[in-house]
This record gives sequence, C-alpha cells and structure tokens, in this order.
Amino acid sequence: MGIAWPRTNTMELLSEENVIGLKTRELCATLAGSAEFSAIRSRIERFSTDTEARMQFELVNRKGAQLEEKQQSGADISEAEVADFEKMRDSLLSNDVAREFLEAREEMIALQEGLQQWVAKTFELGRPPTQDEMGGYCGPGCGCA
Repeated sequence: MGIAWPRTNTMELLSEENVIGLKTRELCATLAGSAEFSAIRSRIERFSTDTEARMQFELVNRKGAQLEEKQQSGADISEAEVADFEKMRDSLLSNDVAREFLEAREEMIALQEGLQQWVAKTFELGRPPTQDEMGGYCGPGCGCA
C-alpha cells in the first residue's frame, strides 16, 4: 500500500486568485500582444488559407516520409527518387507563403522552447535565472542562432 501524498491542484495554482495564475496570464497577454508574435501568427495564418501552399507542403512531407520509411527498412533509394524529392522541396521553398510559414513555425518552436527553458531553470534554481545561467540563450530573433 502506497503513501498518499497531499496533492496541490494545478488549477488552483493557475486560478485568477493566485499570483502564479495572474502572472501567467500577464505573460500570455504580453506574448500575444507583441509585434513579433503577431508577425509569426500572421505568416502561419496566411499559409493556412493558401490551399496551393498547403497541398505542396503536404506532398513534400508525404514524399519525405516515404523515403525515410524506405531507408529505415533497408531499401535502397535511387538517385532519381532523391532528385525528385529535392525538386519538390526546392519548389516548396520557392513558394513565399510556404517558406515564410516554415520560418514562422521554427520561430514559434524556438520561442516555446526558450520559454520552457527559462521556466525550467527557475524551477531548478528556485529563483529567476540570469542571462549567464541560461548558457547564453538569448531567444528567437536575436541574430545569434
């Protein structure tokens, strides 16, 4: 029989009455209201309404997955198959909407990961980390990456 430990309700910590919840919502509002975040979302939304770019993206993803599956199963991939995939990928990247979507998606992922790193480091240290303690991480859009 295990020991029953008291549990803190996460929803209570993130409620409007709790400072953690309040500050979390403030962070979210700041993020959503920033020009950088709006620009990222705009490029993602533009892609989502462009049927041609979405179809092209899906075809390249499907072809890439097929080649990866083929490679993992030990089958040979012909030069023609590689060339065909590269041609499809190059065509996708020449589509401004698709290319901007891919860039925006990478920026969004980097932003999420950066926020997670800062929060994780805060949990580890028990206080907000300094820039130096973050190992030089300075965030998306800084030009260091």
